[in-house]
Amino acid sequence: MTDQIRATREHAVLTIQLNRPERRNALTSSMIRSLGRTLREAVADPDVHVLVLRGAGRDFCTGVDLDEFYQSVDAPEGSHREESERMADIFRALYSLRVPTVAVVQGRALGVGATLAVSCDAVFASSAIQLGFPDINYGFMPAFATAVVSRLIGRKAAFDLLGTGRCVKADEALALGLVSRVIPDEGFMAVTGSSLRSLCGSAPELLLEFKRFFEKLDGKPIEEALELAAAANARARVSAAFRDAARQFLAMT
Repeated sequence: MTDQIRATREHAVLTIQLNRPERRNALTSSMIRSLGRTLREAVADPDVHVLVLRGAGRDFCTGVDLDEFYQSVDAPEGSHREESERMADIFRALYSLRVPTVAVVQGRALGVGATLAVSCDAVFASSAIQLGFPDINYGFMPAFATAVVSRLIGRKAAFDLLGTGRCVKADEALALGLVSRVIPDEGFMAVTGSSLRSLCGSAPELLLEFKRFFEKLDGKPIEEALELAAAANARARVSAAFRDAARQFLAMT
């Protein structure tokens, strides 16, 4: 962790903040290394039950720092591959987290910043956001965005979005399925805080089981999905969370 990547824990919620607001949280190589380390530590920490990713200031993250990025143009291919692998490790860590991940997005989320956001399980977005993957307009392949976004919104929509590099506003991002919730910009932080408390208030073991089940269903045919659902439903009926809820309900009747 560095001053530009801040990790704080409140109870079982780990919040990672990109903290370079004067440069719209554009990622430098050192920030990428620090973010990767912080996420790997979160993967290994059994006491983390929810991970929140956010940016300081007016914007979530506007991608990589172009001043630094373009200065690396003459570096050897091996050096470029090392930097690319560090970025890939960030997405590997995000996808391997057993706990729910939430991106809180305000202002601009561009390039790899947008890819970081949409890689989370849920994205709480301000109604004033601009989200896009403009890499191709900067002479660069949107490789990580393609790997992630094409899984979320389908081939044709992803090809249009990534191939043109255009930005979308909150309503279109929601319609495409890139964000899960749009919150009015006025009062965004207050409503977001309430939404996070609601998510974090769920029984931790139930939330972890839900994420495992959600991922297990991905791509399964309906018969297999229903078979998995029946098994999960049976397990839930004997869980501590269900027993507690049943006792509380019956006590009120």
